[in-house]
Amino acid sequence: INFATFLTLTGPEVGYLVWPYSAIWGFMLGWYLPTEMHIYSALMPKGQEAELSGFYLYCTQILTWLPPLIFTIMNEGGISLNWGGVHLNIYFFLALVFYQLLPPWDKCLDAANA
Repeated sequence: INFATFLTLTGPEVGYLVWPYSAIWGFMLGWYLPTEMHIYSALMPKGQEAELSGFYLYCTQILTWLPPLIFTIMNEGGISLNWGGVHLNIYFFLALVFYQLLPPWDKCLDAANA
């Protein structure tokens, strides 16, 4: 949705597309954020809750500045906002690659509960 949105929202004449795209983004984020924490907590080994919660917080706080910084640099450099938004898909692709490297869910749960 992110890729299609930033390529189709090209000017004020297609402003009516903002509303359906916003609804889809809202649905996806509303689903993603609680699911992310649930999966992370389900895979957390017993006895390491504080350590890994701190690691999660560190990663989310440290890494969240990168996409807006690159977006701002692209915007200030005169690159179209469309491509500034499309670049955000790079992070989704990297996450998908790392997700594919995970073992099956059953093995992850067994490792967390061992």
